[in-house]
Order: sequence, then C-alpha cells, then structure tokens
Amino acid sequence: MSDNTFTLTRSLLEAASELYDAIDGTGIADKAIRYAFSRFPTNDDPVGVCIKAILVNTLYQTAIINISRMASHIVEKNIDPKLQASDISVIDDIRSGHEIRTTKGKRKEIDFYSFATKYAHFHMPSSYPIYDNLVMRLVTEANRKMKFHERFTQSQLLDYSIYKSVIDSLAQHLGIVKWGYKKIDQGLWVCAKYRYQEKLPSDVTQRLKHVISA
Repeated sequence: MSDNTFTLTRSLLEAASELYDAIDGTGIADKAIRYAFSRFPTNDDPVGVCIKAILVNTLYQTAIINISRMASHIVEKNIDPKLQASDISVIDDIRSGHEIRTTKGKRKEIDFYSFATKYAHFHMPSSYPIYDNLVMRLVTEANRKMKFHERFTQSQLLDYSIYKSVIDSLAQHLGIVKWGYKKIDQGLWVCAKYRYQEKLPSDVTQRLKHVISA
C-alpha cells in the first residue's frame, strides 16, 4: 500500500478500535489480563506479580525468557508509588536492571521496553500508552504526512517520554484525547496491522477498506 492511499484519521481509528475484539481472541485476552490486575492491584506480592507478568508476556508475546526473575525485579523496584503518581520513569525501572541477559556474545541485558509499557498500562490505563513496534512505524509515518509533532525518528521513540508525547500530540491533533489510551492504543494497533499487511480477519480488512474509501 502506498503512502498516498493511507491516512490516519479519526474515523479510521474509531472503526479500528471497535474491531479490536474481533481479532484472534484479543478481546478475551485483554479481559483476562485486566481481571488479573484487578485481583492483584499491588506489586509487593511475588505470586501476584508473577501471575500478571506471565499473562502479559504470554498474551502479548513480549519474549521474557525468565519470568520469575522479572517478577522478583518488579517487587524489588517498589513501583507502586510511581504508578499511582503516573510517573513515567517507572517504565525504565521495569525495562532494565533485571539482569535477564541474552545467551550469546557478551550476554547483554535485554531491554523489555514493550513489556514495561504494557505492564504499567494495565495498572494505570489512563497514564501509560502501550508501545508497539508496528504502532511505532505507523505514527512515525503518519507524522511525516500530518506533522502533528516535531520531527522524530523511530529510534527516538524508544525514549518513553518522547513516545508518550507523540501519542498525546496525535490524540490532540485528531481530537480524541477523551478516548483515553486504551481505545487509542487498540485503534492504532489495528490500523498498523492493516497498514503493514499483517494478517487480519477478512471482515475486519473489508470494514477498514470501506472507511478509508468513504
């Protein structure tokens, strides 16, 4: 699909967000994670944290190779005060310092950025937008066309303060701030899968094509 045939609009995002639950059981997975986070709202219980981390890692495929170590790390970091304060530095607290390392070469510590944003989001959906590789591509491309934010590169979005400001600027530009991050995240994810020709149910694809061509 060429750049000229795709524009991120409010109507497209709204349609995409409404179709989120129709994609590969995403709705059920989302409800399962939210149930676990409501059942274990704090992060001082290693068992509760482990259950939440397992669900996020499994259902969102965040590739954590040592869940028990990540759970221990989260408990050790005492992240609840930062979550309650909507402090975005909690993302860096979770994503690094866990000492989960690669198995090759210099055994570099793995950056679990995507997991960290998802884990924080499910605790405080109104404060933390979810980072996703496809969404990163989509908003970078959209900004070149729509210019809703100062210029940035994809690599700069690995800084969560920049990523969050980009999502906020897009929401302001499209007049969807009141939607909240949950709906915005889901709409962006579905649009990104469509834009980059990831597998979608045929009825979802047809619905999005209809909105785009309207």
